[in-house]
This record gives sequence, structure tokens and C-alpha cells, in this order.
Amino acid sequence: MSSETVKRGKVIYSENELLVGLEMIESLKKITDLMLYFLDREKIKFSYILIQSDTDDFESWLRGQKRETDILIPIKGNDPLYAIVCQETDVEGGYRFAERITRLLSIEKQTHPISCNVMTVSSSRYTVHQIIFRLYENYMKTNKQDPSERAGGIDFSSLS
Repeated sequence: MSSETVKRGKVIYSENELLVGLEMIESLKKITDLMLYFLDREKIKFSYILIQSDTDDFESWLRGQKRETDILIPIKGNDPLYAIVCQETDVEGGYRFAERITRLLSIEKQTHPISCNVMTVSSSRYTVHQIIFRLYENYMKTNKQDPSERAGGIDFSSLS
């Protein structure tokens, strides 16, 4: 077994994939905790849009697309991966926003995202780690698909 893989039954994660998971935990822990507080106190649900593209100046471009109330969080790793945390956004709203981003990428940049996941959280019964781990699982499921299967597609889910 190479030093880049960990095997447990049928699950295989490369070193880079595991490091992305660690970066997601580190990058999203505090904002998820804050958003859970707002969800618990004020019933403000939120959505994550996790998007990856090899487009030049992607972060700047994303900043121009998000609303003032959305938070853009770069997730360090070998590939440019970004989380957009959208307040007061249900799964349909998160999906529509992700759809708009992917369509504009296609038109303005003549490219498609490498991957795009949307996950809405509408219940405070989940812990910070459970939420981030579910987002990571969704990302990994999409990331392990053949690029032709995921091109322009948006994976979406909800924790309610």
C-alpha cells in the first residue's frame, strides 16, 4: 500500500482527500457554530455551496456573485475549493444560486465547475462536526465520480 492511501474495507482516501477533510473542519468550524446559534435562536436556516473550479481568479469572481450576507470561505488544498455560506437559504434557494453560478461560469468564463455541492441545514439537532462531515461526504461522493458525470451537475441535500 502506498503512503498516499488509507484502506478500511472498501473505502480508500488519498492523502490529499484526507487533507481536504481536515481543512474543511478547520475552515468551517467557527462559522458553522455561529450559524447553528442563529438557527437555534432565530430559526434562520442556512445553506452551504461547496464549489471547485480551475477558472483563473475564481475567488474574485465568486466574491462578485455572492450576496452581501453570504460568506465566502476558501478551503486550502491542492485544488481551488470554496464554501459559500448562505443565510436564510433553503435547499431550493441554494440550488438556484449554485445553478446561476454554474451557468454564469459557462457563459462568462467558458468553463464549468469541477464539482458543486449544496447542503441546507434547517435543524439545530446536528453538531458542528456532523454537519461538516456530511458536507465532506457529499463532496467526496461527487469528487469520486467520473468528470464527465459531474460536469455542470449540482449535488444537493438537506439536513432537517
